[in-house]
Amino acid sequence: MPNKVMMTFTFPNGTPSLSDVIRLYNLRREDLDERYGVIEIDPEDHLFSVMVDSSVANRLQPGSDANWQGPFSNPRIEPFGLNQG
Repeated sequence: MPNKVMMTFTFPNGTPSLSDVIRLYNLRREDLDERYGVIEIDPEDHLFSVMVDSSVANRLQPGSDANWQGPFSNPRIEPFGLNQG
C-alpha cells in the first residue's frame, strides 16, 4: 500500500476488529493495512488508529460519525548512535 498515512477514530463500544472498521465505516479490506491492524492509542478516550492509503484518508473526513482525525504521518523509527552489541 503506497503512501500510507495514519488515521485515528473513536470507538466507544469495546475494541474494534479490522472487520468492524471495514463494515461500520464502509471501507474495503484493501483500503486498510492489515499488518498494522487496529491499534488502541488511548483507552480512556476510546481512541484507535488504522493505517490507510492517502487516497482513502481523503474520504475519511474529520467530524464524521467516526470522529476521524488525520491524516498523520508514520515515519520509520530506527536506532541511532553507538551499537550496544
